Amino acid sequence: MQVEKISINTKLQPKRHSPGPSQSATSALRYLRFCIRLADFHMTASDIQRPSSLHPFSVPFITRLRLTAGRCQQQQQQQPPQQQQQRAKRNNQPYTFEQEAFVIYHHVDLDLPWEQVRALYMARWPAIDRTVGGLECAYYRTNLRMPVTTAGGDLLLVDPEAEQQQQQHHHAHGGAAMTPPATPELGPTAAAGDADEDGGGAAAKKQVWYLHYKGVAYRTKMVKCRKAKVALMERFPEELLDGANEWVREEHRVMARGAAERRRLQREEFLGARAVQSRGAMMYY
Repeated sequence: MQVEKISINTKLQPKRHSPGPSQSATSALRYLRFCIRLADFHMTASDIQRPSSLHPFSVPFITRLRLTAGRCQQQQQQQPPQQQQQRAKRNNQPYTFEQEAFVIYHHVDLDLPWEQVRALYMARWPAIDRTVGGLECAYYRTNLRMPVTTAGGDLLLVDPEAEQQQQQHHHAHGGAAMTPPATPELGPTAAAGDADEDGGGAAAKKQVWYLHYKGVAYRTKMVKCRKAKVALMERFPEELLDGANEWVREEHRVMARGAAERRRLQREEFLGARAVQSRGAMMYY
């Protein structure tokens, strides 16, 4: 009887999406035990009398299988019980808006390396362990929701209701989408799950085309280049003046006053214009 030769090296290669060292060792050990049982079943008396290391079910081959299985079992027993019982869970706790601003400020405005950013972050929020990779991913996700600004540094404010009506009217007449669909339910916090540490959630992969900030909706854009460094001073200078953000340096507070005041006036003017428009619509009806 001719038996097909088994490639142990090929079978024991870990899968690309291997969940962890503990589970991989368990799978390898199960496969080795299966090979041993299969070898015992197929091995004949002639194989025992004339052993050959080239035969897939020869005595030297089975001996190597048993030794490998023993080493795998020994390594599995030496692992901590916590790793054997449960796999380390990914940290999917989302970042708050302040935490995102903290990461942007220390990495871009202060130009600190990621190791130092993590040390300062953990000193302020020690409850949840964040890795350097997790902070980097959180920062790159904010670049996918970059505020669109005018030449004067103001936000490009939008009216979500008017934009949705425009979309519906355009689709009703058979036209393509003029602007991407609005997704106001995904705010700065909801779309910032710590996913690549994290694993990447559905909210992090969805493009958000406008978000809300201090009572108004502003247009966003995608900046895919990882080398792009847009400071918090340019994104949200109001955060540099917020007294709750005591991690901001005083010189940066002074520099942000002019831009923050312009944006405050812009928001008030925008909301006032919308209120007048709403009252006019009510009087018309």
